[in-house]
Amino acid sequence: MFALCKSVRIHLRVLQEQQKQKLLYYWPKDDTLDRQLRNTGLCEAMINFTQSFSPRKLCEAVHTLKTRQVLLQAEPDIWMVMKVSLPFVEVVTGGDRVIEYHDELVQDSILQAALETSYQMFKLFNNTFKYVEEKNGHESMKDRIERFFTRYTMMMEVDKLDIFMLYKGIQFLPLDKNMFLKVHYLVNQLESTFRQIHRSVYLYGDQLVWSGLEHDDMKIFYNYLTTSLFPAHFTTSDIQQSGATQFQFATHAPVQSPQGGCFLLGQTSRHSLGLTGRSTTVYVKLDGKLTSCRLYVYHALNSTMCFFVSEDEDISDVSDPVDFCKRVDTFLGPLLSKSSRDIREFCAKAKPTGLEQQYRYIYFNQVNLAVKSSLFSKRSPNNIITPDIMNLIGEISAEYQSVEDNETIARTRSDCWVVCRKSGQRQFFVVISQKNANFTEINDEIRRLCSKEFTNIFFLD
Repeated sequence: MFALCKSVRIHLRVLQEQQKQKLLYYWPKDDTLDRQLRNTGLCEAMINFTQSFSPRKLCEAVHTLKTRQVLLQAEPDIWMVMKVSLPFVEVVTGGDRVIEYHDELVQDSILQAALETSYQMFKLFNNTFKYVEEKNGHESMKDRIERFFTRYTMMMEVDKLDIFMLYKGIQFLPLDKNMFLKVHYLVNQLESTFRQIHRSVYLYGDQLVWSGLEHDDMKIFYNYLTTSLFPAHFTTSDIQQSGATQFQFATHAPVQSPQGGCFLLGQTSRHSLGLTGRSTTVYVKLDGKLTSCRLYVYHALNSTMCFFVSEDEDISDVSDPVDFCKRVDTFLGPLLSKSSRDIREFCAKAKPTGLEQQYRYIYFNQVNLAVKSSLFSKRSPNNIITPDIMNLIGEISAEYQSVEDNETIARTRSDCWVVCRKSGQRQFFVVISQKNANFTEINDEIRRLCSKEFTNIFFLD
């Protein structure tokens, strides 16, 4: 169940029509109206009941024998609720069939992160619920919510949610000073040549190289690129030594312009510039204010440049979007192609560390949202990461939210060692498959790993 409703504290009996008016969205659609109202009414009752005991800390999760519910107050008086069924197995005990539910396999923090992400994604493309209602009216807001969340819930794979949903981090491409300055210079050239462009984002493969967006905006925008836009256009091929993914167009590649690039999102002619989709409106912060912008995405070789043009009449100057895209293509095509070739050569020269063949690890820095992982590395065919290990890492990470510095070492049933460290805002998890190792040997191994591969990162020792 996925529901979104207005919350009003109930002291008297409310008519069914009034309850229906408060229900902004409900999924699945095949549930009867009576069932929808009962489920959302129960959620509202739980919210009001728990607020009596804890007015400041609101109810976030509800556990039952067969289900798990997470709740999010997205905006004042607007709640989002997601309910999932717990995984179960059927066992035979004393000749009777008994169903055992495994609630330990479902984590509140990850479900809450998924619910929060769905709201932030709506906000990226529509602004806040309050903004939409004040600008277009209540029924228009319901229609927009219906269109967005119907598609979003169909795409959400709850059984595949893991710690990466909790982090919502960004994979950065490590470059040396000279290469980074070249990218920075290209971005400055673009923004100075086209004054309409207010923010730019540069990616090589699925890794971020440069961003002019604020952290919160970049986090959800990166999620949109890597989970929606890029998979719709590309398939991934070999991974370079640096970890950069090589993109290939999935089915029908757009016709590239003579400049060597094409718009993935842009408002121009399909035949002239290889357009695969029209530009879309997004809401990002410009100078601290949530602003409506047109999003353009231009791709050349393995590099992607995203840029934002404000729709504010006072500062926007794109009277002819077709002509604007043509001029951008003429200017950016050759430069982005050259930049992509330079980065490819740089990545090819990077020396492999062998780290991913020896260990499975994940590193996350809350300050800059940087995440680096080899948990599901394509370089090594031996996958030791089981659902139990992912669940253990998720549980420890959730516990680390309330502590400053800590270290945990655990041994799984499959004889894998899981070492977890938190130092300040940094979390580091390593999975080592050494069945005959003891605690001291694993601890020494982690010390050698950190001193060799993470010398510039301080971890509590």
